[in-house]
Amino acid sequence: MRRRTVGAMWTRRWRYVLVCMVCALALLLVGCGGATSTGTLGAGSQPTKVVGHAQQSGVSTVTFTASGGLSGQISLSMDINKGNPGDMISYHLAAEKRFYLDLTDQSGSDRQQFILDFTGYTSPGKYTVSPVQAGSAADEAIHFELIVPGSDLGNNLWLIDKSAAGTCAVEVVSVTPIAHLDNAPAAPGSHPTLGYSEVQGTIACPSVPVYLADGTPPLTVSDGHFDVLMVEQQ
Repeated sequence: MRRRTVGAMWTRRWRYVLVCMVCALALLLVGCGGATSTGTLGAGSQPTKVVGHAQQSGVSTVTFTASGGLSGQISLSMDINKGNPGDMISYHLAAEKRFYLDLTDQSGSDRQQFILDFTGYTSPGKYTVSPVQAGSAADEAIHFELIVPGSDLGNNLWLIDKSAAGTCAVEVVSVTPIAHLDNAPAAPGSHPTLGYSEVQGTIACPSVPVYLADGTPPLTVSDGHFDVLMVEQQ
């Protein structure tokens, strides 16, 4: 009876040790995973994408996936701490409900530029931007001037404005006021400046026609994100 009792005790003890080892391993795996986790994801959900931190770095960025006239990941940036601070001319003009994002990247051998200009903006939210519907006197435009890799034409320009039909889906996700901005440029226009802000959002355009009809395909923009510094004006 004693041999059976001792054997049973060792069996139970080994089971306890194995259970402890499994629990420790599970805790270790959970701990390692938690260091890089982006949160609990439900079925079909995606991690939140972070474009950058313009307020901390002074660098405005625009990124998107291109197809059609261009292909692949496109990234533009402008560092307010380098070059001419006056290059930062993005602004929100409250009196005219105007949202004007202008990012010019001159870090390479050629100029690259993205402009998003529309009216009707009041606060963070979703907007359907179709400049051709704004009237013949409107300045609204969506402008992609980008280098075509391997092209002898240099820069190509894709443009939606009052003469070229097209629509983009824009969402302004967040607007964060900035108490102090180093190297802040003078605000454009004659409207009083209220301060500065970091603006984050997304953009998608099904088809942006090329400016000169030279046979270059339209540009499709998807998964677009922007994180920019803007001037807030009355």
